[in-house]
Amino acid sequence: MIFAAAVITASAIFIYGGSFQRLQVVVQGEDGQQWQFPLDAHEILTVKGPLGATLVELHDGAARITASPCTNKTCIAAGAVHAAGHFAACLPNRVIVTVMGAPAAGRMDAVVW
Repeated sequence: MIFAAAVITASAIFIYGGSFQRLQVVVQGEDGQQWQFPLDAHEILTVKGPLGATLVELHDGAARITASPCTNKTCIAAGAVHAAGHFAACLPNRVIVTVMGAPAAGRMDAVVW
């Protein structure tokens, strides 16, 4: 289920990533609920998952998970996402935060040797 959500998110980035004029944040919850905001929005979302509520904050052109009921808190430690194609996820609570849109011109997204 979680893998399927990640595949769907990655596919959406690949297919629709270039169609946004501004970067967008898409937040997906366990039950298929989805919210979409401009990355420069100022919002605090409470997303319900199987473990409880996960808080997602949009502020200063970035999105981050600020609180979650999971045990290891890796999602919080991951920090903010602010570039197209980047994501943060609380896998135990089934919450995914993805930045979508066209990458900034002239910026590399990966280097491979």
